[in-house]
Amino acid sequence: MDKAAISAMKRLDVVDTSIFSSDRPLYQEVKDRIVGGLIRGEWKPQEALPSEKRLAERFGVSVPTLRAAISELVAAKILMRKQGKGTFVASHNHHNVYQFFHMVPNDGPKALPRFKLLSFSKSVASADAIRDLNLQAGREGSRVFEFAICLGINEDPVMLSQITVSGIHFPGLSEKVINEGRDTVYGMYQSKYGVTLTRTVEKLSAVKATAYLARHLGLKQGQPLLQIYRIGYTFNNIPVELRTSYARTDRYHFLLKQGQDE
Repeated sequence: MDKAAISAMKRLDVVDTSIFSSDRPLYQEVKDRIVGGLIRGEWKPQEALPSEKRLAERFGVSVPTLRAAISELVAAKILMRKQGKGTFVASHNHHNVYQFFHMVPNDGPKALPRFKLLSFSKSVASADAIRDLNLQAGREGSRVFEFAICLGINEDPVMLSQITVSGIHFPGLSEKVINEGRDTVYGMYQSKYGVTLTRTVEKLSAVKATAYLARHLGLKQGQPLLQIYRIGYTFNNIPVELRTSYARTDRYHFLLKQGQDE
């Protein structure tokens, strides 16, 4: 990771790692301390955390308190437990791609999506992007990268996404960086810039395919599409990505599962 990326990552580190002093439950304070370490890159994606005993000693808490903190991070899919091996930092790769990709075929099993870069540009953020990404208006603070990708399943175009990110969090982003990144855009964010998407907020609506969307999705103009407006957040509830996606609904549907399996 280059110096510019490290500098951008440090801007995200607003966790107070001072001595515990609030009225919050102790395990939540421990959770914040672990998140602080993740932001600083102390533990990398797919890397194992120290043992529960060592972490409990480090934070000066009991092992049950430490476990409660880790359990919340596991539930949020920031960490993952491997039976008999320990606790690891989750990675945005194809093993957990369905955490944020919800389109599945009407018939047949789920299949892993692949993306193709359609366009890339640098620009000044729109008023909506300044608001939703919490940017500072002005020449430097409002510079953004805008790019479009088409996600396909088994050579079938399924979704077109138009994405806006800030140069503050993703310095030096380029077509080359995206194309040479990992299998997923979020994997690229994580491996290149140390930015992990931890949650999203999405608004869904029905629209009709424009000529541009119809051409890239292999549809007829005017066919129905599912529009998904997403704000993606990293640690400490910081917005880092805007994404408007258009998904075909003729042979695919939006599937979202919540809660634990029985």
